Amino acid sequence: MAKYSSNWLKLKEKLKRSPKSRNRSSNFSNKVIHALNDEFDVISSTPSAPNFYSKSKKKMKNISNFDDESFKRGDVKNESLQLTNPLHTVTRRIALDCEMVGVIDGTFSILARVSIVNSHGYCLYDRYVQPRVDVADYRTQFSGITPNLVRKGADFSQVQKDVAELLKNRILVGHGLNNDLKVLCLSHPSPDLRDTSRYPPFRAISNGSTPSLRKLAKKFLDMDIQSGMHDSVIDAQVAMKLYMHVRHKWEKLKIQRFTRQNPKK
Repeated sequence: MAKYSSNWLKLKEKLKRSPKSRNRSSNFSNKVIHALNDEFDVISSTPSAPNFYSKSKKKMKNISNFDDESFKRGDVKNESLQLTNPLHTVTRRIALDCEMVGVIDGTFSILARVSIVNSHGYCLYDRYVQPRVDVADYRTQFSGITPNLVRKGADFSQVQKDVAELLKNRILVGHGLNNDLKVLCLSHPSPDLRDTSRYPPFRAISNGSTPSLRKLAKKFLDMDIQSGMHDSVIDAQVAMKLYMHVRHKWEKLKIQRFTRQNPKK
């Protein structure tokens, strides 16, 4: 578990000792503690179930250093995770991205691939998913999805179950998370979402409209992505990198907004 600073421990203890005769004050203190906990990326003390990871014996390339040239080139492949390094475990914050294919007339989307990385950019989960209905458009030029990739993919219900377990009690980072959660048929608590498409300073570069992940990556990280087919692992990594780039400002803004909306009385 990550170590807390002495100032944080003192504040947490002070809030816990607040008089409980006033229920609202006590509830407020608990909410502030929960909000401030978001400032720390606490590594899960309990490893996730083995079936979250592929059975391959190969180790995935370590990309814990987000400034590493290999990360910028997107050399990370769909290999397995070995829980032998603290940087490779399930962290308090995880990022998710999905690739989708079109059904019916090609305009309705269903899940074809889902990838999840931890706060160090390490891939925790990457699965292709068997289509539940006939696919009208694989969108290969953008999604990178082909019939062969999903033909032997995992069952949707199992993938949904795995992802739901990974998301439980965690901060979820991503770009356009509403779309990803929709095709997963999952929901996530709004206070625990960090959507880079909705962060006001990021939206400012598009005059308040939704910026593309590619545009954000170039503007804030000087990275070129999605020049051809998309890769959900890389897109999840970039979303996490963007979040970590402004993490303290983002969390401070969130706490300020929370205290304004929940004034202590």
